[in-house]
Amino acid sequence: MEPDTAPRFTEVDHCQQACGGEHLAGDLFHSRSLDDGGRVVSVLADGLSSGVEAAVLASVTAAMALEYVEWNIDTGTAARILMDSLPVEPVRCTWARCLELMKSGEADLLSSAYKKPDRKVYMTYFDQSYLDQLPIAFYTLKSKNVVVQKYEDIYQFDNIGVLRDASYFDRFDHDTHAKKFEVTSQEQLFPMLLTGRIDAMAGYVPTENYRLSTGGYRSQIERSTYVYQEQALVYMTISNLSPLLARLQELNQINSVLLTDGTISRIINAYYEKYQ
Repeated sequence: MEPDTAPRFTEVDHCQQACGGEHLAGDLFHSRSLDDGGRVVSVLADGLSSGVEAAVLASVTAAMALEYVEWNIDTGTAARILMDSLPVEPVRCTWARCLELMKSGEADLLSSAYKKPDRKVYMTYFDQSYLDQLPIAFYTLKSKNVVVQKYEDIYQFDNIGVLRDASYFDRFDHDTHAKKFEVTSQEQLFPMLLTGRIDAMAGYVPTENYRLSTGGYRSQIERSTYVYQEQALVYMTISNLSPLLARLQELNQINSVLLTDGTISRIINAYYEKYQ
């Protein structure tokens, strides 16, 4: 009897459906071919919920698990590392407070930051950015019929609401002619606009799309025609006082995997599509 020498292959696929009106499922499936097709490794990670935060947690867990298998780390050791690393506890804070937590080491990771020399003193940036553009616009009351078609049009305002310690774009950040009014929380700006305490506000378009939708402001507030859309690299960072800094190389590798396989893009695009 002749041995069976027919070529063999393994086919892996999956199907997902998000629940609760979310655009993203909280669970994540990853599969990768290793050793020139000699091994196929698949991971199903539970994000313990649904939506963006759960998807992020599941993505990180799955990417870590795949990396450990590829590095031939035994299952017991890999499981212990995962258990020690997770779950990730999100901390919601004002931007100024987030920076203080990074300085003190009370927060380990910051989800988004521009590269600034003064920030490198207390936090370390991942090697690769996950966004190369973050559109910024100005917001006014529809009832005022204000026109902002070019940057210079912002000089008509007596008070432009901005977030304290935040970076927008160089021209605006260093513009001494623009009359800015600082607040500690982005949540303050739309209510201040509605009550006439400020004439306009600067905001990151994806974030403000979310606030316009969830806060019910779309009928009263409008975005400027002028939108800053030049390159602006956005990174995740680690506090220089965090024990995670010792695992920077590992985290950079995981970040690279999530960028390469499109996981981070899918999470970002789902968020943008839901609140566009």
